[in-house]
Amino acid sequence: MKTKPKGINFYIRYNQDPEKEAKKAFYKKAFLPLIAVVLVIILIAGVFTGMALFKKNQIGDMESYVTDPANLQSYSKAKEVTGERDKKAQLYSQLETAFKNSNSYPEATEKLMDGITESLSGASMQSSEFDSATGNLVINITASSVSSIPSVVARMREMSQFSAVDYTGYNGEGDSYNATITCTMKITP
Repeated sequence: MKTKPKGINFYIRYNQDPEKEAKKAFYKKAFLPLIAVVLVIILIAGVFTGMALFKKNQIGDMESYVTDPANLQSYSKAKEVTGERDKKAQLYSQLETAFKNSNSYPEATEKLMDGITESLSGASMQSSEFDSATGNLVINITASSVSSIPSVVARMREMSQFSAVDYTGYNGEGDSYNATITCTMKITP
């Protein structure tokens, strides 16, 4: 029977210390993950620091642009022009609305005024004022008796040209009583 010689390297075996090897393995198991975590934290902190520096640079560029006198002058001029444009647009809108309102309300024509005069039996018209923007016709009347004022208002309410007829009462005494009647014209389509 032949025996195989074992290939033992006595030099390596002599230099190998099992306790030292166990300590090395322990340090590898204990400190290697800790070092990896510290490196990851340093890497993340570096990324955030780099991003912060980049943003700070961008903010600096924006601040220099915003505080540049030429840009401030251009901005104030643009703001002034925009304000003027907005005022003109508002005025145009108001004129457009007034034109639309004036076209949508019928005019206080002679035929309308004749109908009002007919409904004033027992009273007389002192003055009238027509606002075409709102379609309100304000009539001031004088009556010789208090009871004729409500009947005048009732006859005006029957007129087809008005959507509403209102009065807030009368004043006066004796043979002269005054009342103000507000008639709202119907809007024509």
